[in-house]
Amino acid sequence: MQEQHITKAEMAKRMCTSRAQSSRCAKTAVTAITPAMAIRPLLKTKTTQELRELLEGSRDRENAHAAQLRAEIEAELALRGEKASVRRSVGASTRDEHRAESALAPFIAVSKSVQGNRRTAFTAAGGLKLQGRVAVDVYTAIKCAEVNVILVAFAQEKRGDLVFSLIKIGDKTVKREVAPGFHGITDPDALDIIARAEAVFTEATLPDALPTWKDFADQATAKSE
Repeated sequence: MQEQHITKAEMAKRMCTSRAQSSRCAKTAVTAITPAMAIRPLLKTKTTQELRELLEGSRDRENAHAAQLRAEIEAELALRGEKASVRRSVGASTRDEHRAESALAPFIAVSKSVQGNRRTAFTAAGGLKLQGRVAVDVYTAIKCAEVNVILVAFAQEKRGDLVFSLIKIGDKTVKREVAPGFHGITDPDALDIIARAEAVFTEATLPDALPTWKDFADQATAKSE
């Protein structure tokens, strides 16, 4: 009888232990799977450019959620046949990015005010930055009705000069001569964009461009009505 009583007690103890372990395993599985299941459908709605911007931004954060987000973005890019890896920008600095965003703030506000704007009002990482060719490549844009304009800021190196170029897409602007090293810019594609711009500004002169940007916004609104 004693031997049977011990066997039942041991069996009950083992069953309790097994249930506790199963509960912990289930909780672990839910914790591991739920975030990925939630983020995947959202990532599929993003453009490739938006995915690259999210990927670049996540590299500034070091935690489990950021690491999982990077893994999911890279997996989605791979499914689209895109290269998953993104090189960090030359001398990339959030301080420089914030400096450019701060200078563009009133222009971004105008871009956001345009109803039906088909461009993102603010992009923190343009193609040249994502390719690691410049430290700063940020821009605001308006595309509505017949208006299609971009105001882009470049800086070649960390703490370098910011150069702002106002570009009218599709407009045949006379290309100006821009020597390599113009305000520190040496990347050939950045220099080409500057050369084809409608107008070029520094941080000090950028406020002069705000009335023109507001005029573009008014034109876009008027022509879309």
